[in-house]
Amino acid sequence: PKFDLIIGNPPWGYKFSRDEARLLADHYYTAGTKGGVESYNLFIEWAINKIADNGIISYILPEAFLTVRLHARARQLILKNCRINKVTCFGTIFPEVNAPVISLVMQRTDKFKQNYVKIKTDGKDYRVPQASFSNMDFSFNVFGSKTDYEIIRHLRSEVNVQYLKGNADFALGIVTGNNKKYVLKQPQANSEVVITGRDVFKYRIRPGGSYLVYRRDRFQQVASDYLYRAEEKLLYRFINSRLVFAYDDNQLLSLNSANILIPRFSNMSIKYVLAVLNSRIAQFYHAVTNPSPKVLRSQLETIPICVCGKKQENIIVGLVNSIIISEKPAQRREIYEEIDRRLMNYYMLPAKYQAYIRRKNQIVELL
Repeated sequence: PKFDLIIGNPPWGYKFSRDEARLLADHYYTAGTKGGVESYNLFIEWAINKIADNGIISYILPEAFLTVRLHARARQLILKNCRINKVTCFGTIFPEVNAPVISLVMQRTDKFKQNYVKIKTDGKDYRVPQASFSNMDFSFNVFGSKTDYEIIRHLRSEVNVQYLKGNADFALGIVTGNNKKYVLKQPQANSEVVITGRDVFKYRIRPGGSYLVYRRDRFQQVASDYLYRAEEKLLYRFINSRLVFAYDDNQLLSLNSANILIPRFSNMSIKYVLAVLNSRIAQFYHAVTNPSPKVLRSQLETIPICVCGKKQENIIVGLVNSIIISEKPAQRREIYEEIDRRLMNYYMLPAKYQAYIRRKNQIVELL
């Protein structure tokens, strides 16, 4: 039978055995993901299959469902089969669950092309077009205004852009398993500087006095040596609401609070990519589409990176070199503004959008 109404708070994070996961993958589209099987995705798929035409599904879910890649297939099924009526963001409301919570109300129908989703969050009520969710990983970007989404559409479609997905190496910094034991406050024999998230600022690194004796076999999780010792790489703060990327050509080690990105574009230099990722444009895009305290690979891979001419790129690279070596705060800010101004023009952003992005994004972490 088909149901007219399905309401629930499906289980989150159930740990399926390997045999269970393989069995589920034979029957559920949402179980066939590399990242594992998430129990509430199965309940979403079940509900879509069991709801009658024009029937209503209403679920309580973690906010992570809206944007995390693991849930992309479930979001895809929703966008293919349902009109999303309302998303309500409650914040952290369950005492024993350290995760923000949403309610998601949707209706089984094929009439959703012009639908606007009602959003309620932080005491605000607004609407966003459901069509804006049809992006690379079907993220439900519910945290922006109408103007925000106009700018997002412009960034994705009005200029020639490329993405980090398939064009970069990513790696975690070292997970020691016991920082108190292995991370030293004073240098010792055979130790070397190790970078933490606190040491990473926009464009450059300021080592904060942490050291490590690098013995791979001691640590819980370690990336390949060629990633740590790359001739050029970017380090970025993993736990941060803002994007903060620094350039490293000293083959420095880092802990997992400072993760690694090595762009592999054939037509863009690493320092140009660094400028884009540190720009107000990337920060604006990140804040609207993935407002998370963690900077995830899946989020970075969706940022549109403008492809400009080699002459324009070289100008940006020259400015990046200047901001890296400058020790004068006022000069560094002036260079940052010049980089931002040029990038906004490269993205062909109208003056009203440029002013809007500047108002919404103050410069921080520019030491």
